[in-house]
This record gives sequence, C-alpha cells and structure tokens, in this order.
Amino acid sequence: MLYQKATVENGQVKILETKVVDQSKLTSDCWMIQIEGAKACEKCEFKNKPRLCGGMKIREKYGILPVSKSKSTTVKFKWLTGDVNWMDHGGKWISSKLNNGEFDYWLVLSLDNLHNACGEREAKEMGGKYTVSLDAVAPSQVNEKDFQSAMEGWGMEDRAVSSLTDEMKVELLHSYGTHATLWYANGYNASALLKEGREHAKNEGKTNINSTLNSFANRIGHTKADFLRGDLSFETAMANRKVYEAQVA
Repeated sequence: MLYQKATVENGQVKILETKVVDQSKLTSDCWMIQIEGAKACEKCEFKNKPRLCGGMKIREKYGILPVSKSKSTTVKFKWLTGDVNWMDHGGKWISSKLNNGEFDYWLVLSLDNLHNACGEREAKEMGGKYTVSLDAVAPSQVNEKDFQSAMEGWGMEDRAVSSLTDEMKVELLHSYGTHATLWYANGYNASALLKEGREHAKNEGKTNINSTLNSFANRIGHTKADFLRGDLSFETAMANRKVYEAQVA
C-alpha cells in the first residue's frame, strides 16, 4: 500500500511524504499510529478519548500514554558518572532505556556547579550557582563516522563500538556534545532544580518527546532531532526551514 501526505499550493497538489506500507502487517487498531508512529497522536482530535481513539491498545508500544495513566510516565534515574561530591563538582544521572516508537533513547540529567566551573561573578550573571539540564541521547541515530569521531575525541579509537555498553555509549556521546537538550535551568537550589528536571523528564523527555525533538533548537534551522543525531550541517538546516515555510504558508 502506498501512503502519501500532500498539500495544495497554488491550486496544485504537492506530495510531502511517501511511504510504502506492508498492509498485511496492519491490525484493526489505529492505522495512523501503525504507519506514522507516536507522532500520529500529537494532533489527533481523539487523543486521550478512550471511547473514540482506535489505538488505545497499542499506544504504549509506541511510547504514547493517555492522561489517565500519567503516573506511569515517571522516569527513574540512576547514577551515571561524576564526582562523589557532586554538589561541588557535578554529576550525571541516566534513565532506563526509553523508546519513542522509532528508536531507543536515554535521558541524562546533569548538574554542574557554576562557581567551580566559571567563578562566582560569572555564575551570578548566568542566574545561579547551579545549572541542571535534561538531555536525550540516542546512540542508534548517530552514524558510524560521527560515532568514531566521538571515540577518537576521548582517546578510544582503538576500541570497537560493539565493545561498549549502552551506558558507555550514552556517556561518550553526551560528553562529546551529541545530544538534544530538552530543558535546562540555572538557580541556587540544586535539589529543586533536579526535581524540576525530573518533572520535565515525564513530559518533554517521554510523553511529548517527538514533538520536542521536532522543535527548532537554533535560529539557523536545526531541530533538536538534528542535535540528537549530531547532524549540524548547513544543508540540513536549510531543508528544515523549507519544510517549515511550506507548512506555515
């Protein structure tokens, strides 16, 4: 079956997306979820309406949960790396493996002490002693060449990617800068900032991850998904801008 998305421009039909779907693998549940994945729910008028939604039984498989199950969206973190005295020297925590219906990813909650990093005066100008960020890392979305560059950057060029555990891959890419920042804040209360970060993990980091990744991350035109892949080319930014301009035209 040929599935297409189209729009009308100046009286002409313009094809935006084409996908070949194996109809034999489709069940009687919502076809849009099975074809488009989690993003099909983002603007669906029947979202979170059990009596009308045709995909309630398969939503969790694609990372979409109804509001009535919001408690189950809690994301648990465990220690990843950092100093034993992380309040003074920083630390990172990693979530369990998550999936958005298309690929696996992990969330990293990190805390840095700006007094130690750049000095008290600079920290005050930045809005506080601590900065906490929530980032998404997806090793499977990074191409082999860029992954190898990250390994070389950390003196690991002699190791095979296959020899790394998932947590090692996440830490490697996160430290190298290949991640999507979903949220960050500065302040003077580290515990409050970490609590706020965990709240954002339930929303931007899990329930609404696809719409978050599709949002722009800079004025050039890169999306957060581009940062997740490590694709910050000019060509990618321009392609994103063209898609956006066509949507709002």
